[in-house]
Amino acid sequence: MNIRRSLAAAVFVAAVTAPVAFGAAPAMAADLPTGQSQPDAAAAEQDTKPDTKPETKPAADPAADEAAKQDAANRAAIEAILADPKSGRGVREAADKALAGTAEDRKQFLAVGQFKARAEDNQVRVLKVLADPTTGRAVREAANKALDGTAADVERFLTVELPRLRAEDNRVRLAQLIADPSHSSFLHEAARKALNGTDAEIEHFLTAELPKIIADDNRIRLLQAMSAPGSSAYLREAAQKAFNASDEEIARFVAVELPKIIADDHRIEVARVLGEPGIGRILHDAAVKAMNGTDADVDAFLDKLPQLRFSDDLLRVSQAMSTGGPEVRKAAGAALDIDTPLSLRVFLTTGLAEARAKDQAAADRAAADRAGTGAQGTSGTTVTPASETTANGSTSGTGTTTVATTADTGADRLASTGTDAPLGGLAAAGGAAVVLGAGALIAGRRRTQA
Repeated sequence: MNIRRSLAAAVFVAAVTAPVAFGAAPAMAADLPTGQSQPDAAAAEQDTKPDTKPETKPAADPAADEAAKQDAANRAAIEAILADPKSGRGVREAADKALAGTAEDRKQFLAVGQFKARAEDNQVRVLKVLADPTTGRAVREAANKALDGTAADVERFLTVELPRLRAEDNRVRLAQLIADPSHSSFLHEAARKALNGTDAEIEHFLTAELPKIIADDNRIRLLQAMSAPGSSAYLREAAQKAFNASDEEIARFVAVELPKIIADDHRIEVARVLGEPGIGRILHDAAVKAMNGTDADVDAFLDKLPQLRFSDDLLRVSQAMSTGGPEVRKAAGAALDIDTPLSLRVFLTTGLAEARAKDQAAADRAAADRAGTGAQGTSGTTVTPASETTANGSTSGTGTTTVATTADTGADRLASTGTDAPLGGLAAAGGAAVVLGAGALIAGRRRTQA
């Protein structure tokens, strides 16, 4: 019974496990290459697997690691130098070259190269300070002294002395601007306000505000030059052209070209004075001296021209009063009585010619009258004695014209009266000469008082 149960259990187990064993075998056989057994496939699979054994690393080099760290620190230091706005051009170029080079290049730059490049940059900075036209005397003296010294002297000048000396020079420059009369009142006021500020405020005024004010003043000068009395067409054209240019070009025109054009115009003005008809000795000599002198001499002459012209005109009017006829003396006396530069100039430019024309017309009429009187007589010229003249200066008969002519012609006709001139006519002529002398004396006194 027991044996039967054992056999039955064995048959049951075999029946259950047989499909699994027989089903798996074909599947495994299908995956194998043809003619290859299971053990062979396992061996082939083992051969195709990568070697999974751990790679052996070389031993670490502490010196190399330290060098790499040091080079990284050097790079960081060089980049910081490049980021510093105070670094000059030479330092920047050397720093860029070191960064692009080897670790030894970077080490050499930080140890030696940067200091050499900085010293060269400092010298360039000092030279720029000297080249600045606004640099004051104190800064210039200290800069030249630093350049003659060591690199440390130059460094000290730039970092310590320059700020202090520049502040002093800035205040001196402000004072000079205020004292310069050629600048506008607006500039003077702004400079005074800045002078009461701090060193930084003064520096800001000189570097930022002053250039703008000067630019505006230069444009105003151009307008003044174009509208100045007597300015030439060439000056006006050049000034108009410059007015439309940049501030820098205007500044150059005002500083360089405009003074030359004005100097030429001034010499033309002096030449025009020399060409005036009837110019007096005082004005003529002064004009010739100016033309033979410098531009400053010409300017000084033109500044004194109103005074020189007044003195010259006063002398010419006095001479005309001394030697002219009745109408000339009358007009000259009126001009001297007014005693202004304008009255004298009007007399000399228009009044004198008109008065001379009247005197000439009177002389011509007198000559015609004398010729008619002579034709009526038998011989010679009949002169009516002075005793026959009436109180109002008129006479009766044909002798009236002769007496009036003798009295009106003045001292310049005394020589033509001859020895036959009546005593009354000579006395009248002598009186006229006395009056002329008195007029000249009065004119001389007025000139002295002026």
